[in-house]
Amino acid sequence: MSVTDLSSSVPKRSQEQQPMDWLLFVVTLVLLSFGVVMVFNASYPLAIEFYDDKWFFAKKQMLWAVIGLTGLFVARRIPYWKWQALAVPGLVLTSLLLIAVHFVGHDAQGGQRWIGYGPIRIQPSEFAKFALALYLAKVISARPRLTRELWGGVIPVLGVSLVS
Repeated sequence: MSVTDLSSSVPKRSQEQQPMDWLLFVVTLVLLSFGVVMVFNASYPLAIEFYDDKWFFAKKQMLWAVIGLTGLFVARRIPYWKWQALAVPGLVLTSLLLIAVHFVGHDAQGGQRWIGYGPIRIQPSEFAKFALALYLAKVISARPRLTRELWGGVIPVLGVSLVS
């Protein structure tokens, strides 16, 4: 059996992009909307006092929501196996950044959580959350039975989670 024979036996859907999970997308939109409303309710007195625009912080939140949704659609077009390839290097890199922040970190509001160079500052813990999600997805998808075993699966995963 040749490679072309194998590729023709693979269902067409797996070769293409998977369909959108509309329920998950609607839940995401509802949560984003709820977040914008909460930011508005919590910040409009401050926004009026300092910026003369009660929507100042809500508009910033909406902008980041649009950027996040754009990122969602871009990330959705990347095949899952490419994300899996980034899981371990991403976890190693972010672990190194989390260690480095203690030595070269920038103090901000009493915490040393940022690494900066010139005007650019990053918070490694945010990247670590993403890398951890990729890594755990890779581990669990490779061995789904691990989620049912406490000492062989759940406890080691929780140990890795404590890093971020």
